[in-house]
Amino acid sequence: MLDLSQYRQALQLDENHPFHAPDFSQEEMDALVKSLVAQTARLENRYSSQPSLSPRQQLYARLISCPPFSLSEDELEKTDLLLAWEQSRKAATGTADLAAVFEKRQFSTKMALWQGDICTLKVDAVVNAANSQMLGCFQPFHRCIDNVIHAGAGPRLRDDCARMMDLQKTLEQTGHAKMTRAYHLPARFILHTVGPIYESPALHSQYADLLANCYRSCLDTAAAIPSIQSVAFCCISTGVFAFPNEAAARIALDTVTRWLEEHPQRFSHVVFNVFLEKDLRLYQNELSRR
Repeated sequence: MLDLSQYRQALQLDENHPFHAPDFSQEEMDALVKSLVAQTARLENRYSSQPSLSPRQQLYARLISCPPFSLSEDELEKTDLLLAWEQSRKAATGTADLAAVFEKRQFSTKMALWQGDICTLKVDAVVNAANSQMLGCFQPFHRCIDNVIHAGAGPRLRDDCARMMDLQKTLEQTGHAKMTRAYHLPARFILHTVGPIYESPALHSQYADLLANCYRSCLDTAAAIPSIQSVAFCCISTGVFAFPNEAAARIALDTVTRWLEEHPQRFSHVVFNVFLEKDLRLYQNELSRR
């Protein structure tokens, strides 16, 4: 597997490329969207051709399903304006807004549970539950975390993932982690990890080890960049990969707690981000049990 040092420069991970939201009105942004829809007509597909879709939805469907390097630099720059403008109108949640958990534990001030959209978290790095191709979902309107993160970050993310995978020349193995910039998300970096696909309860212990490796690999990778002090985890493998939610929550808490105990000088905040109500209850129950 490709090590961080082998793709860090190719993806310009150490360079800061801020995006500034344009001072446009809603009418000007609507005109920009229509212009992009016309300009990207060659990317029309069965998802974006539905007559019921708005121009913004058509553009979303094209962007999320197009192959890497499909857009010209002019199209990328216009898309950057649109995404920066949209992001500037969303409320971001920072680590100072999150309630700490494990009040009686040594690392209580480092770990927090939060329910909401991970694409609104203003942390140094967020975790994406990716697939082995590491290029995103490609299925518009599919509500997997991979899709949501690629849509929020923008098409430059897929281009970076493709550059990274071209260097690796093989699919990503389960339990490993890769890092890219986060582009239009409030976060600075994205940690992409492939969780285990839960196909047989008889192999639970094997899947559990792989899931724990995902959490460790993300923390190890993030720790290699000193400026990363906060990391937010999604619920890895519990969606379409079907890992049992309760067991996954227990593995996540155990693994991260143990890692922090072994690396007491690293990270100021680790966030367990849940989206579904059932995951919130499971994490709360597990925390109460402890």
